[in-house]
Amino acid sequence: MTTPLHRSPHPLTFVARGGDEHAPRDGEAAYHIEVMGLGGFQKEGLARDVHSDRTWRLVCDEGAYLNGANMAPAPLAYWVGGLHADITARITEAAREAGVALDGLSVTVTQGFGVKGSFAKGQAVAQVHHMTCDIDLTCHQDRATVNGLVEVAIARSSAMAAVAGAHESLFSLSTNGTLTPVTLPVSAEHLTDPFLRTRTSRNRPRRVRRRYRSPTPRGTGRPSC
Repeated sequence: MTTPLHRSPHPLTFVARGGDEHAPRDGEAAYHIEVMGLGGFQKEGLARDVHSDRTWRLVCDEGAYLNGANMAPAPLAYWVGGLHADITARITEAAREAGVALDGLSVTVTQGFGVKGSFAKGQAVAQVHHMTCDIDLTCHQDRATVNGLVEVAIARSSAMAAVAGAHESLFSLSTNGTLTPVTLPVSAEHLTDPFLRTRTSRNRPRRVRRRYRSPTPRGTGRPSC
């Protein structure tokens, strides 16, 4: 089977456009996301940091369990990657605020996903199960201080909060306060690949290998969607 990602000369994920890493921020993160279907389950997305204009290009696919080509991570794999990055950044931030110098930090996050019920009947419930967050942190502080840093970081993580409990979906469309039925629009406009429209540079990511040890807090949740 030949798919668009089989034919693509590009790596799966890389910086499509460099930006100004020193651009001023107002305390909020803002991103512009543009996604285009490539065929089957394969999709391509451009994620642009509105403040710095730095743009990442990512693609996704599904595995044989959904008759996908398994040529790229599944969409939810990016969610797990984002959860890992958020927790790691929160620990670093908490340590900096507390004046604790970290000699080493490794984080690994694992979790399973599932769905029960019918999407067609509006009864589908998304599930997150067997979630673990293992943290290996090295510093010249006692265990109580280290545990405190981790607890503060987990409490601040909006990504962790999203998967640690049940949440009703808030997705809806409205016009002037009136609920608008969700339909699939049909466009006569010829759509072009957003990556090819905006690409200005191409940087390949570096591969990093790490070992993870030391178990820490675990959590499970069953968010609804």
